[in-house]
Amino acid sequence: MNIVIIDDCSITCFVHKKLFNEVDKDVCVNTYLSSQDFLNDLKANKIEQPDVILTDYNLGSSNGAELINEIDNYKFNCNIEDKLDTYLVSSDTNIASIAEQCNKSIFKGFFMKPLQLQNVENLLHKEFSVSA
Repeated sequence: MNIVIIDDCSITCFVHKKLFNEVDKDVCVNTYLSSQDFLNDLKANKIEQPDVILTDYNLGSSNGAELINEIDNYKFNCNIEDKLDTYLVSSDTNIASIAEQCNKSIFKGFFMKPLQLQNVENLLHKEFSVSA
C-alpha cells in the first residue's frame, strides 16, 4: 500500500509515518510539508499514485478541503478509479463544517490529530467506519 501524509509540521509527518511503519513495515509512506509540492509531484508523475492520502486541514496558504477537491478534479480528469482516497487529519473539532467543504466522491473520512495506532491499523486493514 502506498500512503501520502501532508502536514506543514515535520514532527507530525514523522510521528504519523512512524505509526504506519510500526503497523506494517512494508507500507510505503511519503510525506509532504506542502500541498502544492505534493500536487506538483503527482501531476508530473514523479511519485506513484498513492492509495491513500492523509492531509491536515490547516496547511498554511491552503487547507485540506481545497486540496481534496483538487485531487478529486485530478482523479476525474485522469479517469482514476481505485486510488487517491483522502482523509483529513486535524485537531479542529468542527468536523461537520470541514466535511461539508470536501467533495464526497473522494473524501473518505476524518481522524482527530494525532493519529492513534488503532486508526492506522484500521486504515491499513480497511475495516473501519469513519464518521464525517
